Amino acid sequence: MKNLLLCIFFLILSSGISDAAILSHQMDIEIDPHRHLINAMDTMRFERGSDKKRFFLNRDIRIISLKSGDTPLEYSKSIEGEYQEIIVDSSGLTEVTIAYEGIIYDEVKKAGGLTFVKGDRTKGIISEGGVFLAPETGWYPDDEGLSIFHIKVKIKGGLRTVTQGEVVRREYHNDTEYSEWKGSVPVDGLFLIASRFVIDEVNDGKVRYFTYLSKENAHLSKIFIEGSRRYIEFYSRILGDYPYRDWSVVENFFSSGYGMPGFTLLDPLVIRQGERILRPGYIDHEIVHSWFGNYVYPDYKKGNWVEAITTYLSNYYYKEVFSGEDEAKRHRISTVERFSIRVTPERDYPLRNFISKEEDYDNDIGYGKGSMVFHSLRRLIGDRAFFSSIKTIVSRYGGKRTSWEDLRRVFEEIHGSDLSFFFEQWLDRKGGPVISLSEVMLEAREKGFLIKGKVLQDGVPYELLLPLVVTTEEGRKEVIIHIKERQRDFDIPVDDKPMAVEIDPDYHVFRIVHQEDLNPSLNLFLSRKTRYYVLTEERFRKSFEEITGRLMMTGGEVISGKRLNEYIDKGSIFIVGRPSQGLLNDVLKIRERGFDFKGKAFDGPVYSILLSIRNPYNEKEVIVFYYGNSAEALERARYIPYYGTDTYVIFRDGQPLERGYLDNERSRTKYVFGYIDINRLKGHIGFLADLRQGGRLPGSSGDRNVRNYLMERLKEYGFDAREQVFIISESGLDKKRLKADVTFPVSSAE
Repeated sequence: MKNLLLCIFFLILSSGISDAAILSHQMDIEIDPHRHLINAMDTMRFERGSDKKRFFLNRDIRIISLKSGDTPLEYSKSIEGEYQEIIVDSSGLTEVTIAYEGIIYDEVKKAGGLTFVKGDRTKGIISEGGVFLAPETGWYPDDEGLSIFHIKVKIKGGLRTVTQGEVVRREYHNDTEYSEWKGSVPVDGLFLIASRFVIDEVNDGKVRYFTYLSKENAHLSKIFIEGSRRYIEFYSRILGDYPYRDWSVVENFFSSGYGMPGFTLLDPLVIRQGERILRPGYIDHEIVHSWFGNYVYPDYKKGNWVEAITTYLSNYYYKEVFSGEDEAKRHRISTVERFSIRVTPERDYPLRNFISKEEDYDNDIGYGKGSMVFHSLRRLIGDRAFFSSIKTIVSRYGGKRTSWEDLRRVFEEIHGSDLSFFFEQWLDRKGGPVISLSEVMLEAREKGFLIKGKVLQDGVPYELLLPLVVTTEEGRKEVIIHIKERQRDFDIPVDDKPMAVEIDPDYHVFRIVHQEDLNPSLNLFLSRKTRYYVLTEERFRKSFEEITGRLMMTGGEVISGKRLNEYIDKGSIFIVGRPSQGLLNDVLKIRERGFDFKGKAFDGPVYSILLSIRNPYNEKEVIVFYYGNSAEALERARYIPYYGTDTYVIFRDGQPLERGYLDNERSRTKYVFGYIDINRLKGHIGFLADLRQGGRLPGSSGDRNVRNYLMERLKEYGFDAREQVFIISESGLDKKRLKADVTFPVSSAE
């Protein structure tokens, strides 16, 4: 949708708005880009109600006249921040005409930092380079109501216009365009965009597909039209007929990603990616907003649910249908883990309180967690009831504001049961379930085996349908347990010898993952307080500078490769270039002509790898490797932040070839029968035997380092570790065999 630019503005002002809302606008607009000037006349039709009509305009707009027919109307105005509040004494009239003009020119401000939430920002701009007018601009009379717009636009300077509604006329005279747009559905705000577009159109009889692209990108038109058509046909089967006559893909003149009724406004850099933005989660997300967010509207005062359901249907469900379970599972894992990494307790808030995204963690709550709530609801009530319910929501609430409670009532009606427990626990509580396995035991039976254990929930328990999956030598067995207590015993009989038992390994249930159980990733690296960047091969200098230039916006320190051993256990480390094979396990091996990953060879200059592992010298930290078979293989280093959720990504010519997660054998939600973590043991041995410990001579700094290390590790694994201090006297030790001077007595501990 429109990125909710005005929702907070509406919430602040809504308490003072009259009960006589604006039903429709009949507008004649003239725009002069050279002078940054808008001149407009708007005939507003109001509901019957209060004798006083109230609306808002940009504070820099000058009202020329305000009339009913030919009769001037009395009005008052006051300044509310960047807007002027207009109150009209309309004496019961339902139609008011306002003429106004003003200069609108707020220069575009570039987005900074690593965030992918915000694009460039402007409150509104009229210029020869382009026009961007949003509801936030205050460029037309507005209140919090839903209105239908019928507008005529005259614009000079060779610019071409796109706005909401069906385009019914477009004419050109010299460098001036005349266009007319007719709305049929009430909308919650009006955008008007203009630029030097090349316009293309395809009409399939049901929907007219348009592209408004720059001359440089006009050749991509057919790609976007065919891709949009494919998505609209798919979602029409699920949600009902597409609600509008037109759908347009529009190239903005600055970085943005908006969805409005009937069109999406995209960054030029995104447009240039062509076919790639037709993958799930890009254009399809904005298309689904044509139903949810730009047709069925959220009631902002009661929370914004549309991003959750839109994310679920586009970013996730399309992958499930067309890309298969592996890709769907990867999406669920990344959603749960992003929340667990980025939404710290002090940032967290209930899903019902989500309004719009301003920071990454807002995205993880309103989009990520919200989408997983809809996934859990679908699994609870079944596909038939779920999809029937969302189709009913569209048909019942089109052109209306709709709350979470409205949604709940529809799902209850279709499913035929009370779902209040489900909505209350997921909407009104922060965070999510924190679950773990405990007291897992295996009993041999005359025929097969019996697995016994407990599922534990930290804090106030959730009511969940929780999958438990047993992996045996012959296959996999899944059982669903209903848990609503802090502790739930389970017994699972199996015919074959079990290898492991795990709670929800496919991540169907949203939950908070323990920090120690998170898959290592770039996102996890960026969440660590102490971060170091190391270049080990000079041929990758350019890529290293690009990476540090972006990632170090959030902190970190560059260190020399020669000093890596000094810092290896002190924090998380990003290594660009050939890593020491001693830091790697058998999953990655660097060779002269390439590298092997999980036993598969990647030879030739086009391949590179981004791999994250737990720091074997400090398991709370992460080591990230970025290595290529040539300097050219790392040329797209600036895009590395986009792959923050994966444990590994194999690139070919800078494009992802393979990506995913490695099996995590040690987790609070997984029990492996007879498992010994060889890599973890190697890490312990490496630290204990490190020459920097100086032989761990009693009383030395190496002795103290090792004692502290052992105490910390034992406590991490749940042991009640304590030190027992003892004294070594000179008589108790053969001083001649020592290679260092020692002053007695020596204090040490065990």
